[in-house]
Amino acid sequence: MAETSHTVRAHLFTHTRTYVLGETALRWRRGESAVGDPEGELAYADVRKLRLYSAPGLGVDVGLCVLRPRRGAGSKVVIKSAHYVSLGNFEDRRASYGPLVRELLVRIAAANPGARMVAGNSALWVTWLVLLALTGLIFLGLAVSLLSGDIMAAGGWGAVAALALMLPLMVRAVRGGRGRPLDPHDPPASLV
Repeated sequence: MAETSHTVRAHLFTHTRTYVLGETALRWRRGESAVGDPEGELAYADVRKLRLYSAPGLGVDVGLCVLRPRRGAGSKVVIKSAHYVSLGNFEDRRASYGPLVRELLVRIAAANPGARMVAGNSALWVTWLVLLALTGLIFLGLAVSLLSGDIMAAGGWGAVAALALMLPLMVRAVRGGRGRPLDPHDPPASLV
């Protein structure tokens, strides 16, 4: 039986890492190969909390799966769907991320029924909500200033245009929602 795996480089300052679903644990190795000694592992039974969420990225939304282990079982593990290729260039790898995360959810639920599984990120949601409100206030202030002739037209209209371009991104991020319970057997398609 072939192992389910996902290979990704999170950002400029990390190595490429391959995540593999083992029989009793998630394992990861440095490099493109799923063969060799694991660099680390986290037993499914040791996962205290799993959070799935999506964050806006450069050209592609980034799916994130964050695993928090029980105390003493290691540090958190973050698996991303977007692969860093080069500065400002990310590759969408949901084709391998989705199957890995779906199967990971099922295995954690079977090994540790008490594990907390969450879809969304309340802290990120509040941050985007505050940014959206501030952007709206700035946008309104700039529009009033422009209409009253208080600021230079070219610079003012440029700022209004920049804020207007950011609004859809922020609205989409706020719509992503805050944290809510996740059914490991039926995760939201938008997150896997």
